[in-house]
Amino acid sequence: MGERGAIVVEGVVGDGLELALVPGMRLEKGSISPFFITDVDLVETVLNDPYVLVSLDELALVEPLLPILQEVQATGRPLLLVAKEVDGEALATLVANRRLDRLASVAVKGPGFGDRRKAILEDVAVLTGGAVFSAELGYGVERATLDLLGSARRVVVTRDETAILEGGGDRAGVEDRISRLRAEIEASDSEWDRGKLEDRLAALTGSVAMIRIGAASEAELVERRRQVHLAISAAREGAAGPESDAQRLSRILAKNMSSLEAGRTYTAGSETGGPMDAALRVATARAGDADLGEVVVDAVDKVGWDGALTIERSLRFGTELTLVSGMRFGEGALSGAFLTEREGTEAVLEEPLVMLADQAISRVGDLLPALEGAVHEGKPVLVVAADVEGEALELLIRNTASGTVRAAAVRRPGSGDGGSAVLEDLAALTGGSVLSDAAGRPPGGATPELLGRARRVVITGEETAIVDALGDPGAIRARILRVKAEVEASEEGPARQELQQRLARLAGGVAVIGIGALTDAEFEEKRRRVEAAIAGVQELAVGAAGGGGR
Repeated sequence: MGERGAIVVEGVVGDGLELALVPGMRLEKGSISPFFITDVDLVETVLNDPYVLVSLDELALVEPLLPILQEVQATGRPLLLVAKEVDGEALATLVANRRLDRLASVAVKGPGFGDRRKAILEDVAVLTGGAVFSAELGYGVERATLDLLGSARRVVVTRDETAILEGGGDRAGVEDRISRLRAEIEASDSEWDRGKLEDRLAALTGSVAMIRIGAASEAELVERRRQVHLAISAAREGAAGPESDAQRLSRILAKNMSSLEAGRTYTAGSETGGPMDAALRVATARAGDADLGEVVVDAVDKVGWDGALTIERSLRFGTELTLVSGMRFGEGALSGAFLTEREGTEAVLEEPLVMLADQAISRVGDLLPALEGAVHEGKPVLVVAADVEGEALELLIRNTASGTVRAAAVRRPGSGDGGSAVLEDLAALTGGSVLSDAAGRPPGGATPELLGRARRVVITGEETAIVDALGDPGAIRARILRVKAEVEASEEGPARQELQQRLARLAGGVAVIGIGALTDAEFEEKRRRVEAAIAGVQELAVGAAGGGGR
């Protein structure tokens, strides 16, 4: 089997331990999302008698997938989806159905790149007896039917690999594929190409090692499986060897080369000279993890020392950084009653409607149209106004407490003309309009098209972050250019500084640090580490003269 051969562990009735080789294939890619993993102790999920859907496309939209997902769901069988990429709505839909136990599925990214990935996916289709779907060839996943899907007796997916056991493909078809591969190997005059072809041939002609464990009880079986998995992991880690200081230094500093000084020698324990290097050391120490520290420093490098950073749970494994449109400002929730998450310290509004008012709101009637629109769309609502008080504030608190409408209210940042200008910035970002009696657009007449939108809003007692604002990109760019022109036309002084601050908030965006985790507890633990790293880096901002985002 080799050091990286496919090994699968399963429980059987009876005692003892036995090894069997069964026809199968190992892919060097595992589950795209931790939410597909059903056994968090062994970090794996098992699909028995699954359908197999193979696509050469990047699947992000859910609409083309819906017909075949509904067909598979009606059979009660699970689904393995192997594609060039699965993301966006498609991934979110698969995760939601998995968590609701409506469809047991796992999405796996096809290994390799370009033509090699295409060939490997075609190998999978031949092995499992299914078709290969490709929109480029006029045969996208919207044309998939049950009779065109592949199958296997069993599929075992971990974080890092996928083992397909006893694929349902026609043996003659598999043998023909093998013969063609051998012919390509013989005809190739490139050592590199020949090596890749031989890897594919080994995968198609190879077997999967099946370790069958007998046990007298379920508890004993769980423990014996855990011991075998630990033994396999230990053997593989021993074969791979520990990471050297040189490898570790290279990995940690790879994304921060711009701050290294020419002619200076660095070691795994040496200090580096620039502010970003100091940030990397602090972030890594606070997070207790080089990879988490690296992501935090990348985020600071993109949005600046005092830029907007937010943390959310990712649908994917690992830690990733995304820069999105949005804004963070230093005004928090007007009432602690809105802070219903993280032990009363935070409010998270998913896909909220955003009401912007350049006046104080105290009357219930000023809020009713926006609340009715939120109820109709099934979305929460964020109110940003000069102030929200009296009966209006009490109405929002009651609706949040009762669960009728999830709501939150914050004051606009700034005051006077400066505050009004920031509201216009927010209107451009979110695609809404600024409401006020004086402008002839009273808050009490807020129709859905006058409300802004965002993918997410995170509110604490001190600040608000609008993440992935959904305004028109052209309108956002136009607003940035307008504020930039105002900065260039202004003279040095407080007014210019205020304009520069608006420009930085408007153009800087929000760095979203996405954390993948198998469990809620793991996510919260990693989140605390990242928050500690961010706090440590921001403490350096006082001494980071000239430091900032790109």
